[in-house]
Amino acid sequence: MTQLVTLHEAFAQAATRIGRIIIEEYGLPVANKSVPPLDAGGVAGGEKYLAEGIFFKFAVDSSGLFGGDAGAQKVAVHEHNGLMSILGSLMWHLHDLHLSTNMMCIISHRGHKLIAQSKLAINAGSLVYGSADGGRTVHADRPDINSNMKTIADILNIKGHYVGQGAQRKLLHMPGDIEVHIGADGRAYILDTARVFPPVLPDMRVAGGFMTQLFRPEFLLRLDTPISSDAFTRWGMDNKEEHNAEGRAATSRLLNESLLECARSMDQQFERVLTLVMQGVLFTAHNRTQTSTTNNNNNNNNNNNNNNNN
Repeated sequence: MTQLVTLHEAFAQAATRIGRIIIEEYGLPVANKSVPPLDAGGVAGGEKYLAEGIFFKFAVDSSGLFGGDAGAQKVAVHEHNGLMSILGSLMWHLHDLHLSTNMMCIISHRGHKLIAQSKLAINAGSLVYGSADGGRTVHADRPDINSNMKTIADILNIKGHYVGQGAQRKLLHMPGDIEVHIGADGRAYILDTARVFPPVLPDMRVAGGFMTQLFRPEFLLRLDTPISSDAFTRWGMDNKEEHNAEGRAATSRLLNESLLECARSMDQQFERVLTLVMQGVLFTAHNRTQTSTTNNNNNNNNNNNNNNNN
């Protein structure tokens, strides 16, 4: 465990050093960049880089999917949070689920964000779960991987659903664009976790809301019914009426119950703090009054003694 912590610290330090350079050179022509971008495929995610064995993904809205760079940065945070939640699930089943994740961190600098991930020995032919081409090809190739992904989804209270059409129609328990690859070392690695958690009922005024406005994992665990990660999206067209209805019900509970509970709890905490503060003020005022009275009595006694001596 100590070696793993040391390795991750070294990774974070190297990623931060290189990431700052990439961000600072963002506006330069490609020919002038010390770390040039590369074409790594995928539909979204911004410019991508590779340096010192670390893969960098620039969180900018280069495809116009997120309504601006602020939305792309939210997606970057969702990707990190999704991976951390999956990693937490794996820790509960360390000896049962033969799945792995790569090292990841987010570099924030000068208003930009980069996702940094350790490079993996994978390629287009190593994909065994999910889709890397917008749903044209969907993989659920290995029963053991399928079962393990279902276990993670059950832990997170995420609903299994069918993705793809015709021969490509497959049962997935995560978003359609998640990817699980078998690396050259034989391990199964989970990638592209930005949409692990389902979206709330989208606000049509927000571009790409299905990728930026997601339920928190803590809230999902309070629901009696699991929610599909692909609700309200074209990935979830198969049986969409059911998936979307469950998403709307969960959104209604969030807005009309959970937020009110949170507000009441905050009010109660504020009242308790205010009561303690007022008690402290009154206690301090009482002590000052007592001290003042004692001092006055002492002064009077001193004056009386002086008069008697005279």
